[in-house]
This record gives sequence, C-alpha cells and structure tokens, in this order.
Amino acid sequence: MDTGIDFLTPEFLNLIFFEQKNLVIYPYVDLKHLKALEIFSVGHNILDLESTALYNLKEIIELETENYSQTPNLYIIYNLTREKAKDLLDLKGARCILNVSEDARNLANGELFIFYNKKSRQFINYEFTDKSLKFEEYLISNSENETILLDNIQKIKSTASKIFMHLNKTGDLANPESYMGEYKKRFWPKILRFVENYYQVKIPEVKSEKTSFEVKTVKSKDLSTISDEYDTILTNNIIGKEFIQLLHKYVNENVNTNNLEAKDLYNPRKLYIYLRNHHWDEEIPEDFLFNWIKMEHTNYALQSQDLDDFESIFECLGISSHLLNNILDTNLEDSGVEAIERSASLQSEEVSSVKITDFPQFKQQILSLLDKIEKKLGID
Repeated sequence: MDTGIDFLTPEFLNLIFFEQKNLVIYPYVDLKHLKALEIFSVGHNILDLESTALYNLKEIIELETENYSQTPNLYIIYNLTREKAKDLLDLKGARCILNVSEDARNLANGELFIFYNKKSRQFINYEFTDKSLKFEEYLISNSENETILLDNIQKIKSTASKIFMHLNKTGDLANPESYMGEYKKRFWPKILRFVENYYQVKIPEVKSEKTSFEVKTVKSKDLSTISDEYDTILTNNIIGKEFIQLLHKYVNENVNTNNLEAKDLYNPRKLYIYLRNHHWDEEIPEDFLFNWIKMEHTNYALQSQDLDDFESIFECLGISSHLLNNILDTNLEDSGVEAIERSASLQSEEVSSVKITDFPQFKQQILSLLDKIEKKLGID
C-alpha cells in the first residue's frame, strides 16, 4: 500500500531539490501521496494537473514556461497514459513530476526525466552512491518530522539565495564560510550544486587566503576494516556490552530507520558498519564517546585493566589518547584508587613530554595534575 512517506527518501531529495531533475513515477500513485514530494520542491509554485481533464497539456506548460517568473512552476501531472506521457518527455525548461498509470520503463531515454518504478522502488536510468547522498541522509535523519525537514530545506534555499545575490554583485565567492559556516565543509559542494542548478549559474572556483575550498573525494571505509574495529570494541565484554546498548539508543534517536533493513536493526555489527559509512564516516561523535565511558547502562565501575582496554580500543578507532584523558577528567566518577592512579598515569605522559628547560611550564603542569588528583580523592 502506498504512503506519502515512501517518497521522503534521500534519493528523491537529491533529485528534486539538489539536482533539479524531472521525474516519471509509475505505475499509478494517488495524488495525495505524490504531494508528499512538495517538501522537496522548495522554490517552486506547485501546480497539480489531472491529465484526463486537459487535451493540450504540452501547450499549456510550454506557454507558462515562456512567461518569466521569479518563482518557477513545478507541475505534478497525474493519471497519465503511456502515450500522453511520451508526448511530454521532450519538454525543456519546465519542471515536472509525471505519474503514469502504466508500465513506462520503455520510455526512459537519457536523463531529462528520471524514471522510478514504485513497485520495485528502483530508479531505472539513474545511479546513486553512498557518498552522493550524505547530506540528504543527514538532513532527513536529523529532522524529527516533516515540518522540521521542510524548515531545514528552506534554510538551505535561503542560504543559496544569499550566495546567488553575492555572486551577482561581486562575481566571485571568496568567503564561502560567511554563508555556509554553520554546515560541515563536506556539505558545501552540495549547497553550491543547488545554487548552480536552481539559478542556472556557474560558480567560479573558490580561492581565499582564509579558506581553500575544494571538492574532495573521500573513499568509503573498507568493510573488513570497520568489522575489525567492531571486533576490537568487543574484546572487553563489559565495555562491548555498554557500547552495543548505546549504539541501539543512538540509532533510535538519530537515524531514519527506513534506510535500514528490518533484520539489520537488531544486528549491532551491521548497525555499526552502517553508521561508519553514513553518519560516523569522519569520526565517532565525542558525545557518544563521553557517554560510553560513563558506563551508565551497565552501571559498572571501570578498573585499571578496563582503562587499558579503552586506550587500546581508542587507538584502533584512531581516537587520540588526549581525548581519552579529557573524557576521564570530565565524565568519569571514579570509585577506586586504581582508576585515579590510571588517570594520573595517562596524564603524566603529557607532562613527561615537556622539556625540563621550560621549567615554568613544567611546574605549572605538575601543579595542575596534583590539583586534578586531589579533586578526584575529595581533598579540599
């Protein structure tokens, strides 16, 4: 049974909003479900056209397209036969989402219209990669509901408008962080891609003394490497158990589970692999690491060996020992002297790296370390 939620996917967000593509969806979909796609059509006037009520659809759309408007139209045309749809496939300069009641796969020709088989849930003339949908997955998974998702998309449109006005005024974009600074740099190319596609402009290469803007290709982590990371996490049973519980909690709160197979939702290894490729590809969030070491789910007091194991795990995950020290200082409520000694030992490694010739700095670090130990022991 169709629902509007079926269309709220990273792929449709990419094609309709960022790539500004036209679509053919087949077979029949009820209009009320098709209209869910309006959320990705920010920047357009949406016009619904019932094909059986109009005999000159193509002429109407071509005439409207010739009339300049600051806000272009996007036509949702439904109840189309294959023959009527074929007549519309050479439309240029118009934005359309066509719903054909019949099998329309044989009409696919090029990329002017992207064809989607809603029964198999496949795009038959367009391919995606995991990396190409990173921003879309981030936007959907971090929006609690459709209203928030729409707000987030409108916010990108507003950012794009400011960039476009700046380009018109100056002819370059020497300071992109002033417009896109609230987004991670790896998402900037996708925002600029929208600017180019929506406003029909070419953004010049960005060069700045402050910011060197480059589109970088990041290779996906090898599955065997990620699986090895997961195995390392489980070398300490109690630490691994805490990690798995936090993993499920994170997925429930931060991930759109529609992007996962039902059977994978209960498989922590597959969840970890999914997160490392889609959400944690750059790093595991510090908040997650802080909560992990608190051990609140298992209510276990870490011992010296556990801290050794954490250090080994962090090394495997590429997390600095300095961060581990900060986590211990900030979050770990030690109940035993062993843990206090271990924390002091880890920090002593930093102190020992200070040259004795820099005596004032050495003295300051020693006093700071003693102060931390006294606080952990409860000495006033």
